[in-house]
Amino acid sequence: LHLLLGNAYRASGDNARAAPAYARTVALAPDMAGAWRNLGLAQLGTNRAAEASVTLRHACALEPDSAANWNSLGAALHATGAVDAALCAFTEAGRCGAVGTSEGNRARWNESLLRLLTGDMARGWVLHEFRRDGPAGAR
Repeated sequence: LHLLLGNAYRASGDNARAAPAYARTVALAPDMAGAWRNLGLAQLGTNRAAEASVTLRHACALEPDSAANWNSLGAALHATGAVDAALCAFTEAGRCGAVGTSEGNRARWNESLLRLLTGDMARGWVLHEFRRDGPAGAR
């Protein structure tokens, strides 16, 4: 019930109300990685990036092959200014996300933008062009 309430609040853009609902969910079901990810995203949506980073690391530990978890962690880490850690998270998301899937493509896009912003033009452009070229662009 708390998960559904959190989802409804988050869908309406009310992260401040979603976060406590998700917190109740993870208290009742501590192994539910998706609830941890949703809690972290709600925290991020209320400008609590450091707290979201901790929460999202927990989601990644519970479900280490989830590109969505790693993408979310990368976003939270980037929001805290931890650029190198964010790059690692986006790279891991790309490893987990199959080519052609929305999460896999999002991971490569996020990594490309952050690499370009940090001056790694060679790798950043290859990943950036992935959106146009498909799998060949990811090599």
